Amino acid sequence: MDRKFLEEKGLDEEAIDEIIAEHEKLMDELRVEMEAKISEKEEEMEELRRDFDIDRELTGLGARNHKAVKALLDKEALRTGDPEELVKQLEKIRRENGYLFAGSNTPVATGPTAPRTEKSFGFKFTGVR
Repeated sequence: MDRKFLEEKGLDEEAIDEIIAEHEKLMDELRVEMEAKISEKEEEMEELRRDFDIDRELTGLGARNHKAVKALLDKEALRTGDPEELVKQLEKIRRENGYLFAGSNTPVATGPTAPRTEKSFGFKFTGVR
């Protein structure tokens, strides 16, 4: 708000001072509100970056199920910003839960829980009689 603009409109000094004070108050409220929104969006962006980094590492390690591995991560420890923390946690998870990663030495489902590779019921169909 410009004092000169208000003077041109024919307002007296007292009215101009009140208008300018109210305007400054509203501008301060808007500034605080906008800073809070910016801070919130920056936190969201940081979370997205962290999730992207985790997904990239999981893909590189050959994780079979990203969601399952992410559930084992300590998210609070990752918020510290230490880039080595993710590597340490993923190494520990891979050691303890090798079946979650492709190419691990830990055997994956065998026996009755393994997916069937045959499409038949074990007998030969010779036709209808």
